[in-house]
Amino acid sequence: MFPSRVMERKIILRWLILLAAFTFIDILLIFWVIRHQGTPKYLFLIWNLFLAWLPLFFALGAVHKQNDSRLMFIFRLGCSILWLLFYPNGPYMITDLKHYREVVSYPGAIWPYDDLLMLFSSAWTGMMLGALSLFLLHQGVRRRYGSYVGWIFALSALFLGSIGVYVGRFLRWNSWDVLTNPHQLLQELSHILEYQSTDFIFLFSAIQLVTYATVYFLAQNQTDKH
Repeated sequence: MFPSRVMERKIILRWLILLAAFTFIDILLIFWVIRHQGTPKYLFLIWNLFLAWLPLFFALGAVHKQNDSRLMFIFRLGCSILWLLFYPNGPYMITDLKHYREVVSYPGAIWPYDDLLMLFSSAWTGMMLGALSLFLLHQGVRRRYGSYVGWIFALSALFLGSIGVYVGRFLRWNSWDVLTNPHQLLQELSHILEYQSTDFIFLFSAIQLVTYATVYFLAQNQTDKH
């Protein structure tokens, strides 16, 4: 069941269909480039797209409110925690642009930017998946605690997400390492400013904010009409 208190079911379904279509196109582009390059170099993007979808599913679970039972509360709380852990996997995909090759050397390229088109398309889908999942949680917090608290939550999530992207891209940690190797992860996080990460974190937060603002005003406009 979709959470009717956050968005109308039909609106959520439209967003899911749209993002599923984006993902399908991304996969076609990935296999196109792989076919012409003759190497499975970009298969990792399919895994990254899968990880980018997880926060959206967790967000749907977190705002799901069939009843107020203790079991349902535990379920929503668990989904919220998992959402926070996996949320960076969406915006993380924009860092995959680093794999772009300036010179395309394989035969059969439609134009000199096949790699860039594929990487940008996947990155855009990942950013949109993350932004929509945040919107669902933002709406839930806003409805329960008010607009001010809702925006504090959203902006905090964007900032924490940027830290997560930095930890994943440059320190090479995964979301599940919070559960499997928390001690060493916390040790590295305690020294994160020593890695000169501040510029990246604030810049990436700004990039996320632009993307989120786009999704927010589009989705909010739809929900206000219902």
